[in-house]
Amino acid sequence: MWSSPWTWGGLPAPGQGEIAVIQSGQYIYFDAASTPVLKAIIIQGGSLIFDDNQDVSLNVEYIIITDGGLLQIGMFIFFTFFLIFFTNHSYSKIGTKQNPFMHKAVITMLSLIHI
Repeated sequence: MWSSPWTWGGLPAPGQGEIAVIQSGQYIYFDAASTPVLKAIIIQGGSLIFDDNQDVSLNVEYIIITDGGLLQIGMFIFFTFFLIFFTNHSYSKIGTKQNPFMHKAVITMLSLIHI
């Protein structure tokens, strides 16, 4: 569970401006009603799966999915700004007819692109 300190080595879940890394073999259920604005979530071969027992909201600047990582959200997703990087056979899964996401999932991307 995202909210459990045991997920993060006994520390609280990542806070404002911090980077969360989900490594290979880790399966983290995102159970937070809302997060502070995180700097980044790096899914490096692991899985971040949105919990379908409540509405959830993730606030982050960047999401990077690499090394076969998985971001599984469900059926309903709303992006205010889309900047997610996928590399090395990584992917995002948005629910199925047989198992739809029954709550509201919001990902607010707050990154700035400098040109």
